[in-house]
Amino acid sequence: MIQGFDSRFWDGIVPAGANFRFFLGKATETYGAGAHYTLFNHLLPQQFEGARNAGWAVGAWHYHIQDANPLVSAREYHRFMRPLGMDFPPILDVEDEAATGAHVWATVQAIEDKFGERCMVYSARWCWDDSNYLPPGHPIFTRDLWESDPPPDTLQPGFWGPEVIRQKVLDTSVSGFRSISGTSLANVDLNEANEAWYNTNVFPRFATTPPTALPIVPVTYPIGGVEIKLEST
Repeated sequence: MIQGFDSRFWDGIVPAGANFRFFLGKATETYGAGAHYTLFNHLLPQQFEGARNAGWAVGAWHYHIQDANPLVSAREYHRFMRPLGMDFPPILDVEDEAATGAHVWATVQAIEDKFGERCMVYSARWCWDDSNYLPPGHPIFTRDLWESDPPPDTLQPGFWGPEVIRQKVLDTSVSGFRSISGTSLANVDLNEANEAWYNTNVFPRFATTPPTALPIVPVTYPIGGVEIKLEST
C-alpha cells in the first residue's frame, strides 16, 4: 500500500524524515443555487508546493453541499485547480447528511464534464447509507472510492466494491507537521492507496513536470457575478 495523508490545516512545510508518497487537500466548497459563493482554500497552493518539493503526488477535493448548483460547483472547482494541477483525478467529498443521491450524481457528472475525466468519490457508510441511497448497478458505483474507514474495518458505503484509497486514521498529529499558525501540530488524516491503482492512475501524471502554481489573492472579490471567498482555515 502507498502511504499518504490529507489535511486542511497543514502549513505546507515538510519536516525532515517525513515518510509519505502523497498529499490530498481541500480545494473548494460552493453554497447557493441562485446567489452563490465559493470558498477557496488559500492554503492549498503552499501545501502543494511543499508536497511537490518533497517528491509527493498531490490531489484536492471539492466538498459537496446539497443546496449548490452542480454546474457552478464544478466550474469553480475546476477554475481553482486548473493553474495548480493535480496528480490525482478530481474528487467529490460527500459528507453532507442533507445530500441526496441524485444531487451527488449530478455533481459528479458536472465535475467529469468540466475536468474531462472520471471523478472519484470520498464518503463513508455513516453518511452515505443514511441519506444518499442509489440503487445497485447505478453508474456512480463504477467510480473510484476513497473511503473514510478507520478500524474496525466496515463494508463500503452503498454498493461500491473495494476502495482504492482508505482513510485509516482520523484527526491525528504527526511529529513536525505544523498548522498554519506554526504554534501547534496540524490535524492530519492518514491514508493508504492501493498500489496497483496508484501506479496506473496517479504515478503517470506525477512523473510529468507539474504546472506552475499561480498566486491566489487573499480577498473577497466578484468574478463574473460570482462572489468568491477564501477560507481562513
